[in-house]
Amino acid sequence: MSAALVCLGGLVLDEVLLVERFPGPGEDVRARRGPIGAGGSATNVARLAAALGLPTAVVARVGEDEPGRRLLREVRRSGVRAMVQRDPQRPTGRSIALVGPDGDRRFLTLQGAEVALAPDATVMRATTGAGWLFVSGYELEGPGARTILAAVRATGRSVVFDPAPVVGRLPTSVLVPVCRAARLVVGTTEELEELRERGVRPSAWVEKRGMRGAAAEGALGAAQVPARRPPHRRVVDTTGAGDAFAAGLLVGLARGRPLRVALGLAVACGAAAVCGLGADHALAHAAWLRRLAEGAPR
Repeated sequence: MSAALVCLGGLVLDEVLLVERFPGPGEDVRARRGPIGAGGSATNVARLAAALGLPTAVVARVGEDEPGRRLLREVRRSGVRAMVQRDPQRPTGRSIALVGPDGDRRFLTLQGAEVALAPDATVMRATTGAGWLFVSGYELEGPGARTILAAVRATGRSVVFDPAPVVGRLPTSVLVPVCRAARLVVGTTEELEELRERGVRPSAWVEKRGMRGAAAEGALGAAQVPARRPPHRRVVDTTGAGDAFAAGLLVGLARGRPLRVALGLAVACGAAAVCGLGADHALAHAAWLRRLAEGAPR
């Protein structure tokens, strides 16, 4: 079966460390171990979309090492079709999230094979055809950006681009063609403002407003939805909330839901992500989210 959604980019080892406070200069703050497993923006989106019943694939690059083999097994167990390149020189990438008591987090990133996605036949085959293509700004920082730009320009899929918190580090020469090719750009208020300040004008965009919900404007129409309370009532870890939001939005759009309904599902997925530890916590609420996705009126 052809994937309705292809996520292009990151597959890395995600690790959560819990801290009572973030260290200052020269300080030693003790940490407690949290979950460790498959991560990366593209992978997070793909796993939740698949859990919500959407045929999904991820195209990524890992090292020729045990972490890479472990992550590949984990992703495939999630029901995602994984088309993964093996890098004989770079190790599998790793991301460490320091999570404070209020759910805020800081990231440490060890870049690896994920930044060097190569332009092979697998990438081009996966990104052709009908459906949706998700791309994150995280994968546009390294040499693999050329491959992603080529795929975005050549694809017949509808492109959804999330500029991510790294948007300020991305050159305008990369942002302009990606946003121009994107059917929809999804970002926080700050990320979208960064694009506007640099003269990058998407044709349609969704603004993630956190506790104020979300809104859409542009060529796909206008809509606004309020925030949703997390299923467990409190914010534990905001890691992966944006990816969960994107997954819900893409599932709604891929199924032909009205924009406001797709936004509502996105907000529910984001809320489900923050009430537990790890970038994939929304998967713990997959049954509830899938009922929302399947029960939403057309």
